[in-house]
Amino acid sequence: MTYELRKLLRNPRTWIVYSFFVAGLLLFWGLALVENGQSIRYAANRYSYMAYTANKRLHDLSRPLMPGESEFLYEAHDVARAISKAYENGENTTPGFVKLRQSWDELVAQADKNGYPYADFGYDSTIETAAYLQQDEACLKRKIGLLTSEWQPDAVNLNAQWTLRGGWLAVALFCLVLWMDTIGAEMDNGTFKLVFTSLTPRKTIFWSKILVSLLVAGALCLTVGLVLGGVGLVYGIGTLDYPYIVHQRIVSGASLLSLGVAWSGCVVVGLLGMFLWVFSWRLKPMDAFCACLLVLAGLLWLGAWRMELVLTLPVWRLGGGAFALAGVGMAGLALRRLERKELGT
Repeated sequence: MTYELRKLLRNPRTWIVYSFFVAGLLLFWGLALVENGQSIRYAANRYSYMAYTANKRLHDLSRPLMPGESEFLYEAHDVARAISKAYENGENTTPGFVKLRQSWDELVAQADKNGYPYADFGYDSTIETAAYLQQDEACLKRKIGLLTSEWQPDAVNLNAQWTLRGGWLAVALFCLVLWMDTIGAEMDNGTFKLVFTSLTPRKTIFWSKILVSLLVAGALCLTVGLVLGGVGLVYGIGTLDYPYIVHQRIVSGASLLSLGVAWSGCVVVGLLGMFLWVFSWRLKPMDAFCACLLVLAGLLWLGAWRMELVLTLPVWRLGGGAFALAGVGMAGLALRRLERKELGT
């Protein structure tokens, strides 16, 4: 294993690929900074527009008001205006703002219940109102403020957004590129006969390759946490107790990150097994790489890009576990075949 690890670390291509991965993480951080500013401005303008249209609807005589709608519009105007001002003044992370947002969500729930046509004042009906109310209550109970926006670039939220935006796919793709060196380097440089006819058993050689390949995946996941966590400290640490809304459910930041790491691990183990199994037949790393790309394409076609479903629905959790077990099985079959394979074929 030491030999395989040393060989990987001395390969210039390893560091080139790794530098691209780190550069991608820094670009993600830059995107979060831009999106956070734009989201705050959008929210301020959105609530300002809702206050304006609520006031306009209140004084519009072309359609009679429904019973109780007048009081509703008065309150909607005041709350929306207060929320807009809070966004403009940077006061949207205080406990007082959480209460304002809670008042607004209660108004939306009231409009939904009473059948008020609140699209008139710029807000569309949504079934997520209950989840927003749960989030407000959780923040008040835990005495934490709401995020400035879903893209708030603090250490915890950057990692949470990386998870929710499908960061597992980037980890998987870079693993595949690096596995071509850890598993099939001898096939590319023509030294496979020299290595596999040495006194070291083939099983030992390939076990060391598997362990180094898993270390590669672990190193990439650790890099995500360190890089995004490090640059996020400029904005603050954040909190692992923050209640995220994931598929209309409340999930804490700690649970969200744990589920993301578990899903990434299942995908990596499954892909590694597939990579080894194809490689054991063809002894060509590129064929194994392409086969794993097809598997990734299949996962995306099945909907794995929708991380809010992957992280919350039991069928996806079971599917991830089954994929990992299948990977272990394929790795075992691949090892048996590679032990007995003729090098001349």
